[in-house]
Amino acid sequence: MRKLLLLLLFLSAITAVFALGILLINETHPFAPSSSLYALQHQIEQTHLRLLQAPDARADQALTLVDLRLANLAQAKDNASIQLAAAAYDQALNTAIQTIDIIPLDKRAPHYQRLSRLLSQSKVVVVSLMAGNDSGIINTINDKIAQLQAADTFAEITAVIPPSQPAIILNPPFPVTFLGQEVDHSLYLLTGAHNELECAACHATGEYANTPTACDACHLILPENNLYPSHFEGTCDSCHTTTDWLVTDFNHIGVCKCESCHQGVIEELAVLDSPHYPGACQTCHTDYDDWSTFSYNHEAVTECESCHIAVTPEIHYPGDCMLCHTDVEEWARFQYDHANVTECQSCHIQDTPELHYEGTCARCHTNVENWNIVHFDHTSYTDCTTCHQAITPLVHYEGQCSRCHSTYTWTPTNFDHEGYTTCTDCHSETAPPGHYQQNCQSCHTTEDWTDILFTHEGATDCASCHERPFGHSLGQCSDCHNVTNWQHLVITHNSAMNCRSCHQSPKTHPDGQCSQCHSTSTWKGAGQEHSGNTSCTNCHAKPSPHYEGSCLSCHNTSDWDDVFMTHTNLKDCKDCHTSDAPSNHYAQQCSTCHITANWWKIYVNHSTLKDCAACHTAASGHYPGQCSLCHTTANWNTITFSHTGFDDCITCHTPPNKHYDGLCTNCHNTTNWNDVTFDHTGIGESCNTCHQSPDGHWPGQCSDCHTSTSNWNDILFDHDTYTNCNSCHSGDRPSSHPRGKCSNCHTTDSWSIPNTPTPTITATVEITTSVPITLPITLTATLMPTEVITSTPVVTATVELPGGTITPTATETAVTIQPTDIPATPTPEPEPTTEPPPPTIEPEPTAKPIEETSPPVKN
Repeated sequence: MRKLLLLLLFLSAITAVFALGILLINETHPFAPSSSLYALQHQIEQTHLRLLQAPDARADQALTLVDLRLANLAQAKDNASIQLAAAAYDQALNTAIQTIDIIPLDKRAPHYQRLSRLLSQSKVVVVSLMAGNDSGIINTINDKIAQLQAADTFAEITAVIPPSQPAIILNPPFPVTFLGQEVDHSLYLLTGAHNELECAACHATGEYANTPTACDACHLILPENNLYPSHFEGTCDSCHTTTDWLVTDFNHIGVCKCESCHQGVIEELAVLDSPHYPGACQTCHTDYDDWSTFSYNHEAVTECESCHIAVTPEIHYPGDCMLCHTDVEEWARFQYDHANVTECQSCHIQDTPELHYEGTCARCHTNVENWNIVHFDHTSYTDCTTCHQAITPLVHYEGQCSRCHSTYTWTPTNFDHEGYTTCTDCHSETAPPGHYQQNCQSCHTTEDWTDILFTHEGATDCASCHERPFGHSLGQCSDCHNVTNWQHLVITHNSAMNCRSCHQSPKTHPDGQCSQCHSTSTWKGAGQEHSGNTSCTNCHAKPSPHYEGSCLSCHNTSDWDDVFMTHTNLKDCKDCHTSDAPSNHYAQQCSTCHITANWWKIYVNHSTLKDCAACHTAASGHYPGQCSLCHTTANWNTITFSHTGFDDCITCHTPPNKHYDGLCTNCHNTTNWNDVTFDHTGIGESCNTCHQSPDGHWPGQCSDCHTSTSNWNDILFDHDTYTNCNSCHSGDRPSSHPRGKCSNCHTTDSWSIPNTPTPTITATVEITTSVPITLPITLTATLMPTEVITSTPVVTATVELPGGTITPTATETAVTIQPTDIPATPTPEPEPTTEPPPPTIEPEPTAKPIEETSPPVKN
């Protein structure tokens, strides 16, 4: 019983959680149409809509769902999400109109007013999506919104909703032969894999009449099936055949919903570090055969973040990208006009040091071209620490800055020391270690700190101020120094003194008595009587490495640097000269090349030597063959080689980088390597095999322009049928040149722009005057091509009269003129009257005004 109660409680808890989940989904609508849980949310929303009994409440709920689906559409990020959100919005809009249509006529007005506002909001969202999306469903929704906004009656609004389409079925029932015999399917031919099906596969219930023939009757893809979340909306036979259901060939021309098949590729791009453009695929991918070929026309594009938000630095100027990035071809090029800009922090907040002046940047930085040029007017500023606290040293004078510094120059400082006697208040940290601890004024003055004065008269304890140098004599300072000139040393050396009491011997110095070599008259003039001394090493250590024999074998006691060695009968040089041989030196006996009389005189008899590599190492990349093929022992620099019979040059000669990879003898000869000739006959169609095109060069066949193989600069190109000049001349466009197709102005016969003919209007002249008029009357009027006259122009006509010439002024109404290629000749028709008012000319243009083609938008 207890287990049963626990089970009932568990089931009740699950039911409660499920009910709360349904209630939460119905109230918050958390899932967008692209979510896998949207189908559940949609069922809950539709169930709630059907449960509402009052027509008004049901219509309000239906319009709320339209508003929610519009929000989903506006927030959709990628093309696939846009397609699903658009379909959901279209379905919600149809349901809302059907729900309103059930309400009595006298109560529909408030709901249609709300629908009108929703349509205006929808127009804004859909138009923004159309700017970068060529999807068919977006265009369809845009057309539907336009039809709904143009409708004047409830019946016209309801008529916009497409009626439900009945399933495609066969003809009405007709008699067939007995089932044992073959059935005639002439009304619905069975082809491919359908021919192998059993009858029950299509006629499972035993009914043969009215059997559906549409593919989706059997091959329906249910909404909950995630295998194809955005399946192609076209007919099945656009991709599939009855022979094989797998898609093998598809005509992409005219298809605008790429994500229906390529959703997997789009999802992979969505997780990359650089998010993919969320607009229509065809905006960039225009090549149906190669998906990787893409281009985008940035002209007139002002919204950059949709594509480039991933490459925007973390701390970046938050304004419009186009204020700095004006070059759509090169994103790294940017410039900003700082003129009249006073608010700097929005761009340069990351450049501001941590402890910086908190006022307006322009107070100091007045040069917008160079941020480092700083100027600040310090007039009336006395509290320096407000700005300069960060640069104040740790142990600094605590008084007012102006006591030492001035606003004109921060360094050098100037301080009035008069009256100050305790120097350590400010200069305690500037005293060197072990400095004299008494009053500073004993040595220093306030006029010049470096000028040190101290009266040493009567001072005998030098060590109280002066530290004895390392290794210095430990005796009394006054034995050598005097207080007048410390550098002047005077000491009386007598023979009874022990030198080591003051002077330490250098390293490796003999240990004998100093006076054996040195004298008290001059320490550097050391002398030693070497007579009878044969053991030099007692005083002199041998260098390393040195000859191990007796020093007297080479040196003498009169002049140590006068070295002489008798090499007579010595043949093994390496006993003494082991370290003298250079690296990679000839390893055999030295006497083979050297003589003892003159070591630098080298001679080798090469007459019997053939293996050059035993002594001479070939250079890197050198010919690996025998040296004697090119060199001689008489003169190593005289190189001769017979190339007769050699055609494989690369055995010895490495061609330069990107060199023609054919046989060298096709161009070079062995007599003169720089004499290059090549027969181009028959090679006019493959020039790029040898000649690489320069960067930005026309990618077509070379022979289309270069007509001569003997003169590469002889260029001729037939421009007939060519209209896309940018493919070759993209870099020739002058700066500030208007964009557009070159052939609109230029021709391939002459690059100069022909003069545009000036159209002439035909005008009717009415002249009212009592003066007889002599014909003809000449009227001259000139209009600029394609210009719309919005003011009152003055047309000048010259009228020849018997009594002289008058120039009437005519008033012309605003009119739009379309110029023609053939100017029309005006034919005035004067009609004189008896009254003499000023002559009036009313020209009648031959061109018709441009009519407005776009009807006004109805809200």
